[in-house]
Amino acid sequence: MQSERVVYRRPRATRAARRQRDLVDGLICDLGREPTTAERALIEQVAGLVVTREAMQQAVLRGEPVSAAEMMKISGAVTRCLNSLRPKSGRRDASPVPSMLDSIIAEKRGAV
Repeated sequence: MQSERVVYRRPRATRAARRQRDLVDGLICDLGREPTTAERALIEQVAGLVVTREAMQQAVLRGEPVSAAEMMKISGAVTRCLNSLRPKSGRRDASPVPSMLDSIIAEKRGAV
């Protein structure tokens, strides 16, 4: 008699969760310093929104119906959140390679 084996999935092992963690790590790295509690919450929020938007884009590619209005709302929220994480001084350090933050903002604006 074989015993039934119960397999537990690690709670953070999904692709979406991994993608969200990678985005959080990248955005914190792009910030260039340890984020404040409020910045950390904003970074986690924007990462969740990006993962949601990417899932909606995948649904579109599969031919599933997706609300264009919802996608636009999410894209606008991502852009606003990312812009609020930018330095307020108006002067940015010049970097030869765009950061993840710059890439996401450029994608939202349609420049990519």
